Amino acid sequence: MEFNFIENLPFLLALLILIACYLAIRSFFKKIGNYTESSGKSAHHLEEIKEEIKILNSKISSLEQQINNNNNKS
Repeated sequence: MEFNFIENLPFLLALLILIACYLAIRSFFKKIGNYTESSGKSAHHLEEIKEEIKILNSKISSLEQQINNNNNKS
């Protein structure tokens, strides 16, 4: 059985188009995945920074109270 290129041309073109569509869709979702991953990391990092700020603010207020108590005793 011979492979007749001209008779199979529509099938081959359809196959190439499907492969191109698959690669385009795959790269599109890969870009979306990278974007959401980086934005998720940023959001998590911001939450960590907010927690650190809360801890530091509470330490500052406790130190201010200690300074005020020491100034009142003197």
